[in-house]
Amino acid sequence: MQMVLALIAIGGVAFLYSSVGHGGATGYLAAATLLGIAPALARPGALWLNCFVASIAFWRFARMGFFDGRVFLSLAGASVPLAWLGSRLHLDGRPYAVLLSLAQANALIRVPGGSARLPEGSEAECVCTSSMT
Repeated sequence: MQMVLALIAIGGVAFLYSSVGHGGATGYLAAATLLGIAPALARPGALWLNCFVASIAFWRFARMGFFDGRVFLSLAGASVPLAWLGSRLHLDGRPYAVLLSLAQANALIRVPGGSARLPEGSEAECVCTSSMT
C-alpha cells in the first residue's frame, strides 16, 4: 500500500510542479518524509526525479518560446556554485526536517501572492489551454 501511495504522490507532484516549469524536489522530499522513507534514500531519488521532470518541463517551455538565455545565464551564474556549496553540507535528522519544513512553509505562504507574466508578443493565451504535444 505504501508503494501505491508513493507512486500517486510522486506522480501528482511531478504533474503539478512540471506544469509551472519546476522539477518538484521539495514535493518529492515532503512526500517521502510523510511516507516514512529514510532521508538517505529520499534525497538521491528526489534529485533524479527533479532533474528528469525539470528537463521535460524545460523542453516544453523552450519549445513554446518561454526561455530567455540571458536570464538563464544570470541565474545559473549564482545558483550553480551555491548548489555545489549546498551539496557539501550534510544535515541529518532534526535539522534536515526543520529546514525542509521551513522551505515548504515559505512556498505555501508565497504561492497565493505570485503572478505570471507572458513574454511580450507571445501568442500563447494560457499555457494550460494551449496544445503542448
